[in-house]
Amino acid sequence: MTNKREIGYIALLTVSCLLAWRGTAEAGNIVLTGSAWPPWETARAMDKLGQSPGVTYEFRRYTESIALFKAGRTDAILVNLYDYLALCRDKKTAEETAIILITNHSQGGDMVITRPEITKVADLKGQRVGLDVQSISLYMLHLALQQDGLRLSDVELTRVRAEHVHKAFEKSRSLSAIVGWNPYVSQAIEGGGRKLVDSAAFPGRIVDVMVVRRSSLKKNRPVYQNFLKAWFEARRSPQVLAKMAELNGVDVDEYSGWLAEATTFDTARDSLDAMSKTPEEIDRIDEFFSNNRDAVPDSIKQYFVPREYGGTLLDSSLLEELVH
Repeated sequence: MTNKREIGYIALLTVSCLLAWRGTAEAGNIVLTGSAWPPWETARAMDKLGQSPGVTYEFRRYTESIALFKAGRTDAILVNLYDYLALCRDKKTAEETAIILITNHSQGGDMVITRPEITKVADLKGQRVGLDVQSISLYMLHLALQQDGLRLSDVELTRVRAEHVHKAFEKSRSLSAIVGWNPYVSQAIEGGGRKLVDSAAFPGRIVDVMVVRRSSLKKNRPVYQNFLKAWFEARRSPQVLAKMAELNGVDVDEYSGWLAEATTFDTARDSLDAMSKTPEEIDRIDEFFSNNRDAVPDSIKQYFVPREYGGTLLDSSLLEELVH
């Protein structure tokens, strides 16, 4: 998966993002941020083609996108469910935001890439694994290790920025494995790595979503409704697909291959059905945060606590209106 998914609201990054931020959105001009995960590129292509009226799309590095949203500087964000739930360790954030769209489930786009001599998950015990520990990659590694009865504490976690995992794998022979998403992990495979396991082994477990501020939704409900309608039209548009490929410097066939590594929800009904199943994964991720504090680096222990806010994090009303 692309440059998605690091929980990026550490103080230094937040300051840098605020310096780059251009201003708050006014009524009728929603600011949506996202990054280069293939299904999310729909929003960037819509923006380039003038198909997202009322919505200003800002293409950001994943950490910057999350930091801006956390700081209250954007109205909406395309984000992984895991990373959103990390934000929701903060009760105020959980109370003031909601998921309005399930964009996709990862279906092969998140991967554990290893040296050729690593042939099974059990071989990772005691080995160095490079990944962005403040991202969905940590949860992906947890799922992979769990298959063979291992825990995160059974490997040595080495922090690498998500967009640099393939470079770290190439330069540091001390890394036995990396965890990440395309296009970066594909480059690691091209450099001699092998795919040990991918997210297709965990259907429905890695969920990507659109999150909004409840206050913005209340003030701009028709704009959000029109955007979601345009989103689903764009998901089925050859013109939008061609623009997505162009923005990433590849042909349509290659980009379609990246998209195939996710189960995308291309109608309101499909997204609504996926949302109905999302509470189960929310519970699993909350359990992960609650039970793995002793297995993660000190730098992220603050997130590994129970979620205080017990209300719903899902707002299906826009999807329901589109369906009916």
